[in-house]
Amino acid sequence: MAGKKVDGRSDLYSLGVMFYQMLSGTAPFRGESMATLMYKIANEPHASVFEVKPELSDVLPCIAAIIDKALAKDPDQRYQTGQEFAAAIKACIESSKKDGGSDALPENE
Repeated sequence: MAGKKVDGRSDLYSLGVMFYQMLSGTAPFRGESMATLMYKIANEPHASVFEVKPELSDVLPCIAAIIDKALAKDPDQRYQTGQEFAAAIKACIESSKKDGGSDALPENE
């Protein structure tokens, strides 16, 4: 939208949006019109996933930081590769299990 060169990090941003939606049940940005939605995506921060789904903070307290990085406005501040994004999610899940996180977390296969 800003007219900058598009690369794989824009796909990782989109993956971050989908991840947010999967965890919270709602989109990180909403608008009554396409123009409003595009403005919010480009200029406003997303609501914390914990504001939308507070119980996530008990299960995966580290997940908000992962989503925040995935949805950073500046592509240089986002995950640079899918592997980096996946590793962060895996580390968060593992950390939550060690810290007595919910039994609802999937076991490694």
